[in-house]
Amino acid sequence: MRPEMPTDEQVRTALRSVIDPEVGINIVDLGLVYGVMISDNKLHIELTMTTPACPMGEMIMDDARRVLAALLPDGAEIELDLVWEPPWDPSKMSDHARNHFGWEPASDSITPDMPEPVPQATPEVSSGIAPTPEIAPAPEIVPMPDTSGRSGGLSVPFRLPLLILGFISLAAGVLAGLARMGWAVPLHAVQLSSLHGPLMVCGFLGTVIGLERAVALGYRWAYAGPLLTGLGGVAILLGFPLPVAAAAMALGSAVLFSGTILILLRQRELFMVTMALGAFSWLAGNLLWLTGSAVSGVVALWINFLVLTIAGERLELTRFLPPSPNAKRIFAVILAILLAGGFLNGTSAGIALYGIGLLGLALWLLRQDIARRTVKEQGLTRFTAVCLLSGYAWLTVGSIMLLVAGGLTTAVYAAVLHAILFGFVFSMVFGHAPIIFPAVVRVRMPYHWTFYLPLLALHASLLIRIAGDGLVLPELRNLGGLLNAITLVLFILSTVSSVVRGFRTVGKP
Repeated sequence: MRPEMPTDEQVRTALRSVIDPEVGINIVDLGLVYGVMISDNKLHIELTMTTPACPMGEMIMDDARRVLAALLPDGAEIELDLVWEPPWDPSKMSDHARNHFGWEPASDSITPDMPEPVPQATPEVSSGIAPTPEIAPAPEIVPMPDTSGRSGGLSVPFRLPLLILGFISLAAGVLAGLARMGWAVPLHAVQLSSLHGPLMVCGFLGTVIGLERAVALGYRWAYAGPLLTGLGGVAILLGFPLPVAAAAMALGSAVLFSGTILILLRQRELFMVTMALGAFSWLAGNLLWLTGSAVSGVVALWINFLVLTIAGERLELTRFLPPSPNAKRIFAVILAILLAGGFLNGTSAGIALYGIGLLGLALWLLRQDIARRTVKEQGLTRFTAVCLLSGYAWLTVGSIMLLVAGGLTTAVYAAVLHAILFGFVFSMVFGHAPIIFPAVVRVRMPYHWTFYLPLLALHASLLIRIAGDGLVLPELRNLGGLLNAITLVLFILSTVSSVVRGFRTVGKP
């Protein structure tokens, strides 16, 4: 404890130790600290996030409170407010942050409150970026409730059961997938083999995404979404009539869609439109499944849910190094193609559109994502970027296989789906788990080099599986499938190990 209140400069210096792990820059240089007010016995800080859809607000505020506590004398009070006015935009970043992301220093002719960025000319970063990208004035955001003191609307002990529900679906889905390939699994898993897809996409991934969105929203009703989808997975596992499970998952996706629309109304940006259309695709697919459509008839809509959710989140982060207006227009065209292909996937034209849309999105992300720059960092920031870039490679592979085959025929159905849903989606999951998991359940996951082991296992096992499909070697395909399952077990063990290390390092410098 210090004998006197700190100065503004000392406060900001301390806050520079609070790092956004996704991009490797501190919250001061990112422009997330809006105000520092110091009185005789009180320190008041106003913070923001780049978007209300970000679930990391609580974690950032916890870290800020921790570093500030060491600056204050006994009895002094810290008050942290998460605010949304004015909306964050790239002009709020420091020169250090702009340099980090590849902007050239602003010229004297540019006003300090709205600088015009010019990316550096390095080919790794500047490809596809206009020489003078425009930063449109940020749209007005309707104020959101302060959730800083109420743990995102629901305390962590109530969030954990929702996460457990999702992992129950993951375990059941993995066993069902092994049963489809003939591996010896419990008899009940054999009976669930036809529901491998719904368990993995809706029961696990949908529940986890819904929980992440609920934390960001900060409304208790938003947690009904992951609760319903998680219970839908359990209903499948317990043998309830399929319409019961499908109805629960449809209702859960409706909650997610409603919450995403609420954020969209507050932040009218292309990345929020993208995430809203992803949530709508999931809802539409679930409703079609509920009314009797086969899983194969709705799987493209389910893929759109995951692909567009990820694409929207990545598009939001491109604001750190804004794409050119032409690049944004190309993204919008890709978005339209994916939507059309998703709803027309029962036709050859729809499949062609869908493959083109997936390939276009993969190439757009490979060219525009800031992961191409953050991969040069160290630790968790680099690991996340490696996961992202390798995931885009799998999305490229899956879309090319779809286009070459001309449809989701028996020969390529499993290969395409696993390249996208396992290779692309789970690469994203592995890369973001050390960031999102702590934000949701408020634990620490210190980076360790062993994070790469599940990622390497993912790529190796998927290569074996797809080779088995392509060479029509069932034994090789089945081996790859088994290794896919082992990869997920390895990922869970790596996550648990990191959490344990986090508990052991609490209180250590």
